Amino acid sequence: MLLITLTLLSLLLVVGSLWGLHYSMSRLDWRNDPLGVELQQLSGRQQAMHRQLNTYKSNLIPRIVLIDQLESYQKTLSSLMIAVEKSSISLQQKPIIQLQKNLHGLMTGPDNLQINRDQLRSYLLEASRQLSRIRLALEQRQILQIERRLDEARRWETLLFADFLWILLFGSILVYHLRKQEQTNLSRALKDGLTGLANRTCFRQRLEEQVQQASRYHGGVAVHLLDLNGFKDINDSLGHSHGDRLLQAVADRFRRELRKSDLIARIGGDEFAVIQPMLDNEVSAEALARRLCACLNKPIQLGDESCRISVSCGISLFPENGQSVEQLMTQSDLAMYQAKAAGNDHPFQFFQDKLNQQLERKRDLIRDLFDAVEEDKLQLAYQPQLNMKTGELVAIECLLRWEHPRYGEIQPEELLDLAEKHALLEKLEEWVIHEALQTARRWPADWLLCINLHRLSSERLQRIERQLEMTGLKQQKIMLEMKESLARKAERLEPGILAMCRNKGFELVLDDFGPGGSSLNFLVSKPWSRVKLDCRFLQELEDFSRGKLLLCSLNQMMQGLGVELLIEGLETEQEFQLVNQSGCHVAQGHYIASPTSIDLLIAQLPALSEKFNTQQFLDN
Repeated sequence: MLLITLTLLSLLLVVGSLWGLHYSMSRLDWRNDPLGVELQQLSGRQQAMHRQLNTYKSNLIPRIVLIDQLESYQKTLSSLMIAVEKSSISLQQKPIIQLQKNLHGLMTGPDNLQINRDQLRSYLLEASRQLSRIRLALEQRQILQIERRLDEARRWETLLFADFLWILLFGSILVYHLRKQEQTNLSRALKDGLTGLANRTCFRQRLEEQVQQASRYHGGVAVHLLDLNGFKDINDSLGHSHGDRLLQAVADRFRRELRKSDLIARIGGDEFAVIQPMLDNEVSAEALARRLCACLNKPIQLGDESCRISVSCGISLFPENGQSVEQLMTQSDLAMYQAKAAGNDHPFQFFQDKLNQQLERKRDLIRDLFDAVEEDKLQLAYQPQLNMKTGELVAIECLLRWEHPRYGEIQPEELLDLAEKHALLEKLEEWVIHEALQTARRWPADWLLCINLHRLSSERLQRIERQLEMTGLKQQKIMLEMKESLARKAERLEPGILAMCRNKGFELVLDDFGPGGSSLNFLVSKPWSRVKLDCRFLQELEDFSRGKLLLCSLNQMMQGLGVELLIEGLETEQEFQLVNQSGCHVAQGHYIASPTSIDLLIAQLPALSEKFNTQQFLDN
C-alpha cells in the first residue's frame, strides 16, 4: 500500500516537473518523429525526456485498451492514435492540460476542452480508488484505461497509464463522437424515418420485453393494430408527397393520445401499432382504441387540400389471446380486418376465437389462388349497361369471379386484394383481358366491351393492343374503366397517358365518381367518354326529391361536358324511378340484370328489351 502511494506521489511530482513542457501539434512528421510532435525551445533535459518518450511510443500505442462496443478494432485504434497525436498538451499555464479537436473531425464537443489542476486532482483521486488495477497494469507493463463521465453532455475521458513509472501520459480522449454515432445508428435502426415513430423492429423488441415483464408480474398488455382506410386512393390521387405528410399528421395525432408508458410504431406503409402495457382490464384497451379512432374525425389539412381519413383498429390481449409476439400480432391483424369489414360504425374490434377460422380461410385462399390462376379455374361474368329509355345495349362489362370449392364465391374486392398483396394482380389482369377479348370476338360489331383496369401504363397499352391484333378486334370496341386514384397515379408517372389512350381509339370510363374524394377539375381536364356514378350515391340517399334534383343537375353538367353519365348499382324499383325521372337513362345493376355467363346474358336480352319498353334490339 505504501509502495502504491509513493508511486502516485512520484507521478504527481513528475507532472509538476514537466511544467513548461509544450508540445506543438501543428506539423506532424511520422517518418522523422515517431511521437508525432515538434519540440520548441526545449532544454537539454526536456529533449532527453522527448527521446525517451519516442522510445516508449512503440510499446505504448499497441497496448491501448479499446473501448467496448466500437465498430471495429482498426477504426478505433486509428481514431485514438490520431486523437492523441493531434492533441496539444501544455503545462506552461493554466489550464494545465488543453485538448484541441483533431483535424479530421473524429471528435465532437467544444473546440477546446480545458482541464485545470483541480480536475486533474479529481482524476487522480479516482485512480487512487483503483490502486489494485493500476498496480497490476504497472507490473504487467500494460496500459490501463479508466473511463469517467466529464459532464452532462456525455463526453467521456480516457486515462491511459503507461508501463513506466517516471511519466504519466494523461490523454483525455474525447470519444463522445464515436459513442454518439453508435447511439445515433442504433436509434436510426429502430426508428421510422418518415414519422419519427418506432419501426417494426423496435416494436417487436419492446413487445417481447413487455410480454416477459407482464408474464413475470402477472400483468396485462394490449396490442392495437391500426390500418388507415382509403390511404392508397389518397396517396395515388394526391401524390406521394401528400401521402407522406398525411402519415406524419396521423402519427402526430396518434402520439398525443398515448401515455408515456405506451409505445406507437409505424410497422408498414399505412399501418401503425401500439403497445399498451400495465393493462388492468379490457375497458382500458377499449378506451384507448376509441381515442385513437376518434382523433381522426377532424379533417387533416395538407396544403391546399383538406383530407378526411379513418382508421380500423384490431386489438389482442396478453395473456388472454396469446402468449407470444407472433400470436398477438397475428390476432390483432385478424381483429383489424374484422373492424374493416364492420365499417366505420365499428372502427375497432377485439380478437375473438372465431377469427382463427378466418385466418385458416385466408391461408387457404392464398394457396388456392395461385393454383386457380395456373390451372384456369377462374371465371368471367358479364353484366349489361342499358339505356332504360330505348332499351339499347350500351356496353357489356366483364367481371372476374372465383368459385372456391370450399368457401364458395369469393367477392371481387377480396379476390383483387389477395392478388395485389401476393404479386398476382398483373397476371390476373392479363388473364381477364385475354379471356374477355376471346369472348368478344363472337359479338356483333357494335357491342362494346368494358374492361376494368387496376394498373395503367404505356407498356400495358401495348400489350392490350397486341392482344387486340391477335383477336382481330379494334380499339374502338374497348372501353377502359378505371378509378380516379389509378388515373391520377398513371398521369403522374406518365403525363398524357390518358390522352394517349383516346388517341389510340379506346373509350375511357371514370369509375366510382361522386361520394368520396372525386375532383371536378380532374373530370374536366381529362378525355373521359363516360362517368359511372358511385353506387353509394343511391345506397345512402334518404330524400327522393333532393336526390332527383342532384341527379338532374349532375346529368346536365355531364351533357355540357360531352360526357355520358352512367348510374351504377341500380337495385330497386324506387331507385329506377328516381333515375328515370331525373333524366339519367343509362344504368347498370341487379335491377336490370345480374352478372352472369355471356351465353345466359345473350339469352336474357329479349326479356330485357320487353321490360324496358325496348324500341330497338340488337339481335345476335
